[in-house]
Amino acid sequence: MAARRRPRDEARRARTGVYRSHIVEAAEQVFAERGFAAAKLQDISRLAGLSMGTIYAIFPSKTALYRAILEERGRELLQLARQVADARRRLQRRSTR
Repeated sequence: MAARRRPRDEARRARTGVYRSHIVEAAEQVFAERGFAAAKLQDISRLAGLSMGTIYAIFPSKTALYRAILEERGRELLQLARQVADARRRLQRRSTR
């Protein structure tokens, strides 16, 4: 029998997703401005408007946060490259008709 989802659990997941987005956005800005080595989680926390505890609850370290950003942006770039390749194939098919 499948476990019922509690509204509280669903709210927590949704809130974590929102917090994660705020953290990633702030971290990208801080990393871009200062570089990884000089970036401080305190600055990311301040910019995101979230406590250090909230950041550490979602990302166990600065490295984990940086890696998550790289993975997310990597997926976005891969998706874009696939879209471009698909568009190119469609154009090539049209031009050979």
